Amino acid sequence: MITIKKTRNTYLALTLFIGFALIPLSCSEDFTNVEQEFEVGVDEFFLEDEAFFELLISAYDPLSFSWQTQLFGEFMSDNSIVAGEDGCQDIPEFQRLGTLTFTTTNIAVARLWDSLFGGVFRASFFLDNAQTREFENKDVFIAEARFLRALFYFELVRNFGGVPLKESRFLPGDETSIPRSSIEETYDFIENDLNAAIPDLPMSQAEIGRVTKAGAMALLGKVKLYQEDWDGAIEALTPVTSMGFALLPNFGDVFTTEGENGVESVFEIQYSNAEAGNWNNWQENAQSEGNIAAFFSGPRLSGDPIYDAGFSFNIPQADLVDLYELTDTRKSATILNLFEYLGVTTEQELIDSAVEYTPGCGTDTGVYYNKIIPRTGEIDGGNQFARSPYNHRYIRYADVLLMLAEAHNRSATSNENLAKSFLRQVVDRAHGSGVVSIPESGVQLTERIWEERRLEFAGEGDRFYDLVRTGQATSRLPGFETGKHELFPIPEDEILFSQGNWGQNPGW
Repeated sequence: MITIKKTRNTYLALTLFIGFALIPLSCSEDFTNVEQEFEVGVDEFFLEDEAFFELLISAYDPLSFSWQTQLFGEFMSDNSIVAGEDGCQDIPEFQRLGTLTFTTTNIAVARLWDSLFGGVFRASFFLDNAQTREFENKDVFIAEARFLRALFYFELVRNFGGVPLKESRFLPGDETSIPRSSIEETYDFIENDLNAAIPDLPMSQAEIGRVTKAGAMALLGKVKLYQEDWDGAIEALTPVTSMGFALLPNFGDVFTTEGENGVESVFEIQYSNAEAGNWNNWQENAQSEGNIAAFFSGPRLSGDPIYDAGFSFNIPQADLVDLYELTDTRKSATILNLFEYLGVTTEQELIDSAVEYTPGCGTDTGVYYNKIIPRTGEIDGGNQFARSPYNHRYIRYADVLLMLAEAHNRSATSNENLAKSFLRQVVDRAHGSGVVSIPESGVQLTERIWEERRLEFAGEGDRFYDLVRTGQATSRLPGFETGKHELFPIPEDEILFSQGNWGQNPGW
């Protein structure tokens, strides 16, 4: 059965449950030894061409992992504090991420590993079957599956370093025979998948949410950027600038319902408000169709005509809020200050206001990420758990422009004029044409590009990863240990499951 989100006469394919497989979601023994309720033979399932479309859509479903990196990329950075309630002890595995005191047994880290390898498995499962049969749109479908596998591996390598690699799907026993590859080998594998995918991907798709040629090229550019292959990033990203994308004049419009999958969206991960998930299963991705990052990031209020309730996690830090200049239109679109919004000056006045509001833990300052928190009316029905339909703008056109600015500025054949031209587009959209000056060259220009990335993507999950890849994490993050915290540890259960075949990351 396919579950889809119908919006403005478009179909957003989100979920497929395939009875013949009960596809495992990780390399852990708990998932590979699932007792199946019933089975349908593979040959029987693939009698119709439609089966390949259904199987492809099932490979898109694990993209829902992104609520995790959207939160973690802010929690662990200088942008946000974890907050929550219960004296800042709510969801302790999150709290330990925020203070960089997590260990190899942190269950949030283990779930991320499971989610990403679940995506790898589904994409590879599709490829294993698609490459041995003939069906309509075969080349395009294979290209999409390669893109998806590349994206899941990219998230694995930037979170965990080098990982086990396999062209076909993982099978029981592989955990003790296939070693971890190096970071370089993992990036090579990702690039091979993307380079194989790009020629066969179309410029547009019939269903919103499926990847296009531009999405794969932008991801390839990001992969190159993370390796500091500046010329490779320029080569991959430059064609995207002539593929019909543009910056919306009003920054805030990007994050409205109407702004989903718009002219600024290069690749967007789809969520819906379909009723699913509760406190017993919310952390298992298959149980929620909503964006948990958005839902958790909202304020604890009710009765407001604009903002729906959340759980006061992911609170912007004052350092970020104060960084926005007076002329920067991104501030109001990014930051919601409840004191200003409700016209009060003290916390008690805020609590006593017409809107019912409960502060989170002591670090809750009444400031939230306006761009991502749920709006009233978006979440329907009695069970509101984790049902924010807020899509994750995984790669926006502004990201393409700022990646190009950085690559041109840091390349051995630096073209600072081009770097400034790409940066200027983002700055002018934020402040107005020519209102704000930008540095002319060198390190100052690079640092301004990094600052603009922070201001532009605050709340979207990029900040921690940007700090790590640019070498700023040690100086900006209290408790960050160089040589350790650049990567999560391999979950201890996975080390045990591999019988020592997979070594642990440095420092852990």
